[in-house]
Amino acid sequence: MASQVSLATEAGLNVASVIALQHVAALSLNMVSSVRMSIVCSLAGTPGREREAFRAMLPFAIAIIIVLLISAFLIALNKL
Repeated sequence: MASQVSLATEAGLNVASVIALQHVAALSLNMVSSVRMSIVCSLAGTPGREREAFRAMLPFAIAIIIVLLISAFLIALNKL
């Protein structure tokens, strides 16, 4: 994360906001990763149905991405 902190510092952005956004993005997008979907389907006793799980999670993934993009734009505009 040191490179992101130095980039945020050089760009004049709020370093705490950039770090928080990076953590939130990593944690939230990790929930819809292919590895997690495979683990969930395996634990649920439905191996091979990852595609259906991805379809069910798609609206949530889109919402996460929209919130992250809005947050990134606000940080870039120095509003956060």
